[in-house]
Amino acid sequence: MEQLEVDTILEVMKTMRSSGSGGESREVSVKERKFAEHIVGVIKRIAASSKHEWIEEEELYSVEPPENIDLNVIYDALESFDYDYIRNVIDWKERNPKINFKTLQKQFPRVTNSSYIAKFRAYLERMALNREKYTAISEFVWSRYREAQDSKYPVHDEDLKRWAFEKAREVELDGFKACDVWVENFKKRNFIGVRKTTEVITYNNEHDTAETEVLAAEFLMNFKLNSRFEPSEIFNAAQTSCAYEITIEDETSDDPIGSQKTELRTYSIQLIINMDGELCNNFMIVFQQCSDEQEDLIIPPNIYITSSDNGKVDKDALKNWATICLSPNLEREACLLISPVGTQRVQNSIFSLPDKKLTIKLLPTGSAAILQPLSVLIFKQWKLFIKKFMQRVSLDQIPLKLNDKNSIIKLNFLIHNQLRAPLFKPLIRNAWAKAGFEVEKEPDISIDSILDKPDCGCQMGDCHSASFINCAHCRHHICAFHFFSTFHHH
Repeated sequence: MEQLEVDTILEVMKTMRSSGSGGESREVSVKERKFAEHIVGVIKRIAASSKHEWIEEEELYSVEPPENIDLNVIYDALESFDYDYIRNVIDWKERNPKINFKTLQKQFPRVTNSSYIAKFRAYLERMALNREKYTAISEFVWSRYREAQDSKYPVHDEDLKRWAFEKAREVELDGFKACDVWVENFKKRNFIGVRKTTEVITYNNEHDTAETEVLAAEFLMNFKLNSRFEPSEIFNAAQTSCAYEITIEDETSDDPIGSQKTELRTYSIQLIINMDGELCNNFMIVFQQCSDEQEDLIIPPNIYITSSDNGKVDKDALKNWATICLSPNLEREACLLISPVGTQRVQNSIFSLPDKKLTIKLLPTGSAAILQPLSVLIFKQWKLFIKKFMQRVSLDQIPLKLNDKNSIIKLNFLIHNQLRAPLFKPLIRNAWAKAGFEVEKEPDISIDSILDKPDCGCQMGDCHSASFINCAHCRHHICAFHFFSTFHHH
């Protein structure tokens, strides 16, 4: 059956190809068959899921230059003026000083205004002093791009801008800015194209989606009618899973001097937010229990660290979390929204807190993806921060160790500290609003608002690196290395 589906897609591809090539036809390539199989797999995943979403990104890739290409043709097609083009205009003008502008324009049609001549002269004067610096910038950006391509890391326009900015600071080229036009020129000179990538994320729910939505609507209605708590007294707690790679000795290897292998280890974080827009101070990290990762952990006072066989939050961990992390955030009375945890007896045991009157509101089974504020928005922002930080460290070859438990604790502590800034209170309130609760929606803000500022420099000492983060607390621009290595927090 699956082979029939693949063949159907291949027939569609062949029809589209032949219609665009005058009716010519050829055999299906191995690459095309793999693509068709991938499409079938994606369609099946979507059909089997209860929910899916598309994430589109643009990334750069190298294209083959046409044979016998005249580079001057490329330069003439640029949206801005290349150095050689400007040099030719000024040289021609100096050889023909008495010729009027209209005659010059016939020779150089892209020069549409006489004021360009003065600008071109000023530009050449700057270049006479800084040509070597501009060349060094281009060569550095090209080198970084090639290294990233060889390592299979995705590269974007913002990465080119950042590398150019960092090199300009290093060679002390004041006033240089890698604007969009500079990036376009660089890509065209080096035959770099742009392609769109689409990632499909599917969510599986064993419960009927329509029924779940009805139950969620009923829950919201009942909560609205019966809630007597203030926003600061209403909490949501939940866990999300993350992963990191660790290198260990390969005991199955036949190599007499030994060899290593990479394994993926999972861990979970359990957060607490309230309806007033606050990310609570204490949180939990649950690591996967592994005998080959014995290390002395450095644990900040607001993090409870434990472990389980699969890196998930189990009942024992949850009971300790309730005492260590949840209880300190509660006044005498509070309301906690959570997904079901075992039987009623187990829940009573977990959330029986001395001197606290805690009302538990269980979300309908299977509704977390649409009804739980942490799942709806906050966890996505948290993981986006991790993804961007890891990409920056890889792309820029930053000497940081990120594949051990202490590094995981440190990075999650820093993310937690940023999201606790008053700047992100609207983000947390919007998570409640997006989940359907009666919270006034505020202007959109995301973690992106403080990350990836390619034209801002790090303000730590004499660092030449571009900013990774515009700290949500002090508003200082800090590169990825100094943000992590100096443990920048407030």
